[in-house]
Amino acid sequence: MILRKTCQRKVGQTTKHTSTWELSPLKVGVITTQQGRLVGITSSVTETEVALDLASTGNRDKIDDALRLIEGMENLTICPLGSYVARLAVKLVLDSGLGLHDAYHSATALENKAGIFVTRDKSLRNKLKKTIGVSEPESIPKGS
Repeated sequence: MILRKTCQRKVGQTTKHTSTWELSPLKVGVITTQQGRLVGITSSVTETEVALDLASTGNRDKIDDALRLIEGMENLTICPLGSYVARLAVKLVLDSGLGLHDAYHSATALENKAGIFVTRDKSLRNKLKKTIGVSEPESIPKGS
């Protein structure tokens, strides 16, 4: 995924143009490849969060389309949750006060050696700053 790539999504009767990073609650770890290209990783919890958020806002019929959009993002890997990530998430909940879903995202980033954890959630950035590099999406260099 090109980090500043624009996508379209339907909101009611209008089509909104938005950055791929605006698909809340997408929280992404960023890895620099040997070719210097940035790629994103996210926990499979992302799909659960998006589906539940859509359902809670009366958009249950949009779940499959939204998940296909996320799964189709170029250079984004959705990582399954394994037992190591689950144990690391528990440690993050107990030691850092993270909520469980944020802990899964953070543990996924750490397990996959992400150099940066990207989120707009200021509270989460503050809790993670001693554990992993954190950044807002707007701070990622354009053209990466």
